[in-house]
Amino acid sequence: MKKSLLFALALPLLSACTTDKPDRETQALAGLYTLQGVMEMGSLLRLRADGSFEGNVAYGAADGYAKGTWRRVGGKVVLKPKAVIGLGELFRDRALRVDGLCLRIAAEEGGGCYLRSPH
Repeated sequence: MKKSLLFALALPLLSACTTDKPDRETQALAGLYTLQGVMEMGSLLRLRADGSFEGNVAYGAADGYAKGTWRRVGGKVVLKPKAVIGLGELFRDRALRVDGLCLRIAAEEGGGCYLRSPH
């Protein structure tokens, strides 16, 4: 009985110690990115070191917002939105290829690049 109680009390502490913290290479991608090379469209993407992201997009009079989680899978950053408004759908299940300071959008999806801000 005492062992069961001790285990039940220790379990939350153990789970807190084993969180899925992104590795250093993934954390190095965290920052603010601005969309470049897409006509008449503006977009910002913020990747946080904790694995969360926020994205804004504007195209003419339409705009949108998304927030959720991101992770690095091989040479790509994969976005998984949990909340999406309007054109924020453009962030849904998006895979961006890591290319130096640029996160590239596939050419068949319009091309362009989210360029990392120096800040």
